[in-house]
Amino acid sequence: MTNNLLITALLPHPPIIIPDIGKDRIADAQATVDSMKEISTQIVGLNPDTIVIVTPHSIYTKDTFTFYTQQELTTSFANFGAPQVQFSVENDFDFLKALDKQIKDRKDLPKIGGIKPGTPLDHGSGVPLYYLIQAGYKGKVVVLNYCALSIKEHIEFGKLLKQTMAQCDKKFAFIASGDLSHKLIESAPAGFHPDGKTFDKIFEESIKQGDYKNIVNMDDFIRKNAGECAYNSMMMAIGVLNETSDKNKVFSYEGPFGVGYLVATL
Repeated sequence: MTNNLLITALLPHPPIIIPDIGKDRIADAQATVDSMKEISTQIVGLNPDTIVIVTPHSIYTKDTFTFYTQQELTTSFANFGAPQVQFSVENDFDFLKALDKQIKDRKDLPKIGGIKPGTPLDHGSGVPLYYLIQAGYKGKVVVLNYCALSIKEHIEFGKLLKQTMAQCDKKFAFIASGDLSHKLIESAPAGFHPDGKTFDKIFEESIKQGDYKNIVNMDDFIRKNAGECAYNSMMMAIGVLNETSDKNKVFSYEGPFGVGYLVATL
């Protein structure tokens, strides 16, 4: 199936937007909460068989894209004071086998490596999945972590993911999980840097315009100064989209706690 990628999205992952964690403070990020509900309903309504998520916060390595290997993928937010928020989803082994075969057949591709069985999902995948499950998603999931390889290699790996999807007789959604700058205000978790707002503006405007060249070609100093965790996820999404926009729309952007939350389709 060559046209089986239904939607590609960029989603934030602050645990504070889960009601049992954010509690009264969740109102400060209401635009993000509303957008996450809206986009999750849209994704579930398309009825994908599998959702592929790239996250920054699982097992990060220098040169290997890592993925979860167990049949049942479990999430718990006990580390964020909400052990009652937990759920499980089924891994898509067929997709992972197809991806592994592609990489073995081509020696020029980056490595992939399995995460130790039993490792719980990180919040980078867990927060988007929380909203998707609340919206009624019951399909399979694949979770990969990006790595420290180059921009080009992340884009090429995204293209490989799309090629793998095309070989599978099922429908997919792709989610690039990431928060934008963590340095938007003086009280932000990582402190303040003026490049934080510049970074976020480039992301927001580029997605609105459906033209991602300014993101790909962004000054590396701006990216580093911004203190973000969305860039490599976005590079993989751009590769999945073959470096063109599809259904680009910004649902919301805000930074109430000093971290940029952008909810968008690409």
